[in-house]
Amino acid sequence: RGAGPAVRLAETFDLKPQGDGRLSRPGSERISHLPVGQTGETARMEPVTMIEQLGDAYVVTLRGEIDAYTAPALRLDLRRLIEDEGALALVIDLTAVTFLDSTALGALVGALRRLRERNGRLRIVRPQAAAARIFELTGLDTVLELYPERDAALNAESG
Repeated sequence: RGAGPAVRLAETFDLKPQGDGRLSRPGSERISHLPVGQTGETARMEPVTMIEQLGDAYVVTLRGEIDAYTAPALRLDLRRLIEDEGALALVIDLTAVTFLDSTALGALVGALRRLRERNGRLRIVRPQAAAARIFELTGLDTVLELYPERDAALNAESG
């Protein structure tokens, strides 16, 4: 009670402040393989989930691979934002995502369903071309609101 939105988000999602004022979950780093042709130590990925509140919208920024390993935490975060925090405007920024699988898509579709039940809106910032292909292959590009960049998603008119 009385805590600001950033404090409430940090407590709800077990997030820690970053130097730039955003929040991220410690330990959400993931060891990833180096690109083909490189040898040496494995590279550490950035935190998978960052959550910000910008006006009425909650922005969830994801990085790296969103797959069967990371999607359950994403699903839980999205459910909490919608059901516990009352988010009705959600922007999911996939710009830095390199891979999405069916479990990641399931988390996004689940969030879309929850938001629609509440007359809310889900906007998604497209990932890079290779990762974005899954939206076309599954037909979700016709169901989800996809935007080329974060500002376009944040400034989109209510539809």
